[in-house]
Amino acid sequence: MSVPVLLVPGDLDQPLLSRNRLAADGLRCPHRVVEIPGVADPVSSDAALHHVLWLTTDWFTDHVAGRA
Repeated sequence: MSVPVLLVPGDLDQPLLSRNRLAADGLRCPHRVVEIPGVADPVSSDAALHHVLWLTTDWFTDHVAGRA
């Protein structure tokens, strides 16, 4: 079974962003790394959190919903 993976780091946290990209390179399943611009922690502000929630909802709908 393949499990889709969405990685959502802030673009200001370069070490975490690098680790996310490295992890994604090793995945053999549907995956995506989406950088949240202007933040180190993607849940540090309402705007960034809203972006993360939109991305994850879209990802879930496209890759997971209906697979039960």
